[in-house]
Amino acid sequence: MKGGSKEYWFVLTAESLSWYKDEEEKEKKYMLPLDNLKIRDVEKGFMSNKHVFAIFNTEQRNVYKDLRQIELACDSQEDVDSWKASFLRAGVYPEKDQAENEDGVQENTFSMDPQLERQVETIRNLVDSYVAIINKSIRDLMPKTIMHLMINNTPPEEMYLPS
Repeated sequence: MKGGSKEYWFVLTAESLSWYKDEEEKEKKYMLPLDNLKIRDVEKGFMSNKHVFAIFNTEQRNVYKDLRQIELACDSQEDVDSWKASFLRAGVYPEKDQAENEDGVQENTFSMDPQLERQVETIRNLVDSYVAIINKSIRDLMPKTIMHLMINNTPPEEMYLPS
């Protein structure tokens, strides 16, 4: 995973996110407590092939040095989803938009039970993953199905070319 423009080895615990120079975990660069942190998605750059998400403080404090948020990049969306699920288990929740009810009034949709919120987010991630798998399977099978139907519905006399 990349933090900023350098590659680091990250270790996430229930209390903190630490990063090291390499996977031997000898030279610790920083340890960030998880208190008051949330996660938000970051738009992918035009030419970027990295998938990015950000960690920020809900109390508008700097997260690291003079940075209001830390952007972390992964090579695949699956890695990002895995990290988000891990942060969720550690109690760092995604940034929530406030939903509007029928009257157009803003209402807070955040649950007060963190365990229930983690379970809901885990189920949501699993369902999203399942739907993505089904979508890919259908996209892969559609051309094969079309060719199968075209060939099987062709009359036998048209299948042979005259010599």
